[in-house]
Amino acid sequence: MDKKILLILTFVIAVIICYGFFYFLSCNVAPFCACSLEYTITGCKYTYVGYFNQGDAQQGWYYGEYNQKKIGTPDSWEHKFSGTRSAQWYDPNKTI
Repeated sequence: MDKKILLILTFVIAVIICYGFFYFLSCNVAPFCACSLEYTITGCKYTYVGYFNQGDAQQGWYYGEYNQKKIGTPDSWEHKFSGTRSAQWYDPNKTI
């Protein structure tokens, strides 16, 4: 009986470790969702398009639809021109 409990406990711990590993991957590594970008039970709310970088910050905007928000984009950034080729995320506090 003790061996059965030990085996079950080992299995449960292995499942938890594997779940944690894949959860980490799905939250931090492309092309999976980033949890900061609202992963839902049905999948990614946003399409993976890369990481926000210094060039984006200096420019004050980057092209992308609403669902193409880059990982790390500041919460203060807004979206405009949805549904057009000019759709973009931009810093409303920066004058371009």
